[in-house]
Amino acid sequence: MTTSRATVVVLVAVVVCGTLWLFRPHRPAPDTPPPPSTVLRPAPRRIRHKLIQNVATYDGTSVASTNNSTREATELPTETEDLTREEINAYLTQKNHSADSLVAAYRLTFDTNFLKEAAAKYPTDPHVQFTVLRKELFPEDRWHWLEAYEESTPDNSLVNYLAAYWHLKEGQTEQALAEFTKADAKPRLDVYWLDEAQAVSEAYMSAGFAPADARLEGIARSMTPIFPLLLQRDISALAVQYQQSGDPSTANSLTAMELRLGECLITGDAGKSLENEFIGYTLQRTVLTSLDPSTAVEFGGTTETAAERLADLRTKAKSIYEVVKAVPIDELVASHTMSDDDVLAYFEHVRSDGEFAAMQWLRDKLGPSLPSQPSASERK
Repeated sequence: MTTSRATVVVLVAVVVCGTLWLFRPHRPAPDTPPPPSTVLRPAPRRIRHKLIQNVATYDGTSVASTNNSTREATELPTETEDLTREEINAYLTQKNHSADSLVAAYRLTFDTNFLKEAAAKYPTDPHVQFTVLRKELFPEDRWHWLEAYEESTPDNSLVNYLAAYWHLKEGQTEQALAEFTKADAKPRLDVYWLDEAQAVSEAYMSAGFAPADARLEGIARSMTPIFPLLLQRDISALAVQYQQSGDPSTANSLTAMELRLGECLITGDAGKSLENEFIGYTLQRTVLTSLDPSTAVEFGGTTETAAERLADLRTKAKSIYEVVKAVPIDELVASHTMSDDDVLAYFEHVRSDGEFAAMQWLRDKLGPSLPSQPSASERK
């Protein structure tokens, strides 16, 4: 079996996706699970580690850098088609063209016909609504979709951040401020990355991939929207305008909202993704470095100075760096150091506790099986 690896660079500089592809032979029909005696379809043994190269450049002073590009990760070209259209259509039939399956088909192919079908059949499904808005599938009906999205998921601050983003793009400052205030009062921010990972995994299993390989594909193909970083940049510019116009109160409120957006990406289901976590850290670091070091800021009910929070971010970033370097998951998967049972257990840890905790679990489990790390002198 021949293997090759390709690295797909995703827009946000905090994320780098490592991939490893294997060619595959014939397998059972995709519309029925393969019997136990059948050899399962060999799969690209790929893991999601989009931030390995970024973390490897960690220097103890910065968390990450931002990217000025406005292209979404979903707009990047794919280098191969793992699933044929016949396999994807068989999966959709198996799932009765459900909302999540149609979004997964769009994610796998970037064919907007799948997304249009989802929009027509499931116009009130939150995941569909978000994907339509993220893709800007119907720009002329954007505000209609945003209103419907808020009705469908009233406790998800994501809809308000999206609305604020577009209000700012259209020069509607007061409306944007109102959306920021509404977002600040909501308990969660859900970007549906775990839902997408599950649906994509099911598509691969439908095509005959082993469950472990299918789980890895699901995680590898889940993507985080770039708009929080773009929104933070717009909020920051707006805060400067208010500060210069003699309204420090509104400027300070905007700064607090920026920090809150970063915190939402670090905590909850969104924070289970290392990618989201690093975007959150990047966002907060950008804001905090613009403040006087003695400025008091509040996080999770506690108050600390901007300098203290920056020190916390550096400590957390260093912890992630150390674990990612100690547990090179792409190598462990490719070399089969991680068994299929390990992969499945890893995925469950990601779902319940997040990627960072899952990597810590894997480090503790594999222990001596992990590759040795170079000494400090060898790294110089």
